[in-house]
Amino acid sequence: MRYAPEFLDELRRRSDITELASAYTELRRAGRHLVGLCPFHNERTPSFTVYPDNQSYYCFGCGVGGDSVNFVMRSQNLDYSDAVRWLCDRVGMAPPEDKYDDTAAKMRARTYEANRLAARFFHDYMLNGSDSAGRDYFEKRGVSKEMVTRFGLGYAPAQWDSLVRHLGKKGFSPAELVAADLARKTKKGNIVDAFRGRVMYPIIDVSGRVVAFGGRVLDDTKPKYINTSDTLVYTKGRGIFGLNLAKNSAKKTLILCEGYMDVISYHQFGFNNAVAGLGTALTKEQAHLLSRYADEVILSYDGDEAGRTAARRSLGILSQTGLKLRVVTMRGGKDPDEILHKWGAEYMRAILDGAGNDTEFYLAEAKAGLDISTDDGKLEYINKAVPILAGLRNTVEAEIYIRKLSEETGVRAEAIVPQIQFARRRNARAQHSREFNEAKDAVAPPSRYGGKAAAGARKAAETIIVSVMRSPDFAEKLKTLIEPDDMPDDNTKVIYSTLLKAISGRGSQGPLFISDLSAELSQDQVSELAGMTARREEIAGNPAECLDCAKYLKDERKKGSTGSADQLSDEDFLAKFKNEGAK
Repeated sequence: MRYAPEFLDELRRRSDITELASAYTELRRAGRHLVGLCPFHNERTPSFTVYPDNQSYYCFGCGVGGDSVNFVMRSQNLDYSDAVRWLCDRVGMAPPEDKYDDTAAKMRARTYEANRLAARFFHDYMLNGSDSAGRDYFEKRGVSKEMVTRFGLGYAPAQWDSLVRHLGKKGFSPAELVAADLARKTKKGNIVDAFRGRVMYPIIDVSGRVVAFGGRVLDDTKPKYINTSDTLVYTKGRGIFGLNLAKNSAKKTLILCEGYMDVISYHQFGFNNAVAGLGTALTKEQAHLLSRYADEVILSYDGDEAGRTAARRSLGILSQTGLKLRVVTMRGGKDPDEILHKWGAEYMRAILDGAGNDTEFYLAEAKAGLDISTDDGKLEYINKAVPILAGLRNTVEAEIYIRKLSEETGVRAEAIVPQIQFARRRNARAQHSREFNEAKDAVAPPSRYGGKAAAGARKAAETIIVSVMRSPDFAEKLKTLIEPDDMPDDNTKVIYSTLLKAISGRGSQGPLFISDLSAELSQDQVSELAGMTARREEIAGNPAECLDCAKYLKDERKKGSTGSADQLSDEDFLAKFKNEGAK
């Protein structure tokens, strides 16, 4: 929905994008802008840029951008109207209630409440219900009463509709329970509990709200676990089990486990900084969430092959966050839960203290199963170790591990170094090739008239859009020369059309900002508009330049895809790309 320009101007004035972004990433001054690590993807080199002058942001790494409202939408997982209300609450403004449709907000609040009551139902039933299966299970696993309470553990009755009937008495409709994934609709149309005959692990976010559940069977029935599907308040791959508790730890280190019981056992034995992913492979979103609460992550996965595979995968994702990483080698049991109950806290503390860093983990993996007393074993170990050491950016660290590799194999370091240097050059060429192809795709998105839009047409479209945003009176001069259909692709067409509509609604008084258009655009289109304003920041933006661009677009449309980026040679495209980047 659209809001009055006066309201958006005031909201923009009070909602400083720099202050909002600083809560998620550390920003440093770079001329008129600020830069930092992107809150929306994992990276080591800062590519996230904040533009205080026009209250926008753009990440040159992942292409995400927008205004303050859009930032809140992404960071808080809200829709547009809810994000506006969130900002209004934050800065003490009254939203225009007569225009606000709070249906989604009410549904979200109902889902949170249904989850809270469901968690209480499962917990109370386990402690006081007629079926002792849940109590027996956790007692058998050695879980203390304190941990049962701390984690809100529970048990879902085996009956078909116990929770549905309970929450129905609290005023929740079947449709609300299905939307919260607390209930399912059968083929016959009956509404039944989603979780039945399972011990229950509530998933609680860092704000203390129950957002989802994990349910485990008590026998060998498949599936062993079922988990809440995506809802209005929960998205798989974004939450971390136990982070609501671990974030309060005085330590800046988090112990990352595979399962619920590992986390609970760690906490029971005094390690209150343990957390776990939620049933799936670690995601970039989860890695970023961890990086907000820790400087170091210790991977404490199971000691079997599946655990080592999961550790390798997680290290690849976590390595992009800038976190210090270490990996536990399990001894005396298959997982932390078993080791803690068998050997105690001090034994586990020694294991944690002895955890090696990620490089040591990869080298140990490379050496596993090889007989390095033989020439073949030494050669294979070195061949596997070279790519690992070539990826080290710290030269001192690289020298230390080259020396260790030399000592282990008896091969002189001087013979190993050239192999590493060659691997680094090969990696650099591959990285350059990837960046080149990504850049080529970025400036030549799919065209409405076939093939790929010409790089020149793309530049012309961006120049017109950014110029008209800065000087809306240009629109009057251009409207007889350039129409939305003359834009080179669907997104620029929609953005330009929305821009003209906004100008017609408010006139040409003063420049327009992204927030004046974002209510009518998709998230991707808002990001694209933010990218345009970032890339074309230094354009002249005068009427003559816009008229030239309009003529160019007209000519390009007549020619169709002739001269498009996909028809340029790599050499010609690179020259064009360099020229554009310099402007």
